[in-house]
Amino acid sequence: MIRYVLAVALAATVLGMTATAVDQVGTIRGERAVQAEIETIESAASSLYKYETIPTAGTGPRRIVTVEVHDGRATQARPEQIRFERISGRAATRVTYRVRGGRTRERKLDVPIRSAGGGPVDLTDWHGKQRFILRLVVGTSGKPVVTVEPYN
Repeated sequence: MIRYVLAVALAATVLGMTATAVDQVGTIRGERAVQAEIETIESAASSLYKYETIPTAGTGPRRIVTVEVHDGRATQARPEQIRFERISGRAATRVTYRVRGGRTRERKLDVPIRSAGGGPVDLTDWHGKQRFILRLVVGTSGKPVVTVEPYN
């Protein structure tokens, strides 16, 4: 009888440890996926900001990027926050993100990014593959800024 109790206790312990390990791996995979998508947006935005100019007539240059915010796999934790917010008075953006089971992380991008409406870009509610248009426009200060909007 004692053997059966020990076997059940051992099995419960192993299952508990396995579940914890799977959660940790899912969080790490989720964070890596979010970091990769941030780099995709950063690369396109930096290219626009550094190498393009805004014409005096017509629309400014643009890039279309496809990002996969969360692919729905059970082995990858879902993002709870992904937000791009301009740093006041600087040509830079702070990206704040958090993946389920992880801690809130920040990253600074050396390019000013905002939504087409003028506020922060929040990708928290976006899931699966999404296409976005990044445009180089003149900001309220008269200096170039990159806007992000969904591609329709």
